[in-house]
Amino acid sequence: MDASITLDIAALKEIAHYAHWIPANRGLTDKWMGEHYPDWHWNEFIPKMKMAGILVSHTDDPECVLLAQQIYIKKDVVAVTVNRRDGEISFTINKKTGDK
Repeated sequence: MDASITLDIAALKEIAHYAHWIPANRGLTDKWMGEHYPDWHWNEFIPKMKMAGILVSHTDDPECVLLAQQIYIKKDVVAVTVNRRDGEISFTINKKTGDK
């Protein structure tokens, strides 16, 4: 099913909290995703954003900010739009505009 959703930093922080084996093994991740993001799977968000280089793990880059569970994102990102089309996932990064 084709769909699109925009996740701001607050949403990404919430989703990143589930990047741990305990909630995944207890079914809490699937339950939470079903309640907050029906028709989406956790694996369509965090792992794919990491593969795309949008999120990074365990960094000391001063240009990054911690979301949760040692998952970081660049400070200038305000939201990420996740696009699902024909079973493929792509992303649009929304960044801060103007002077720093």
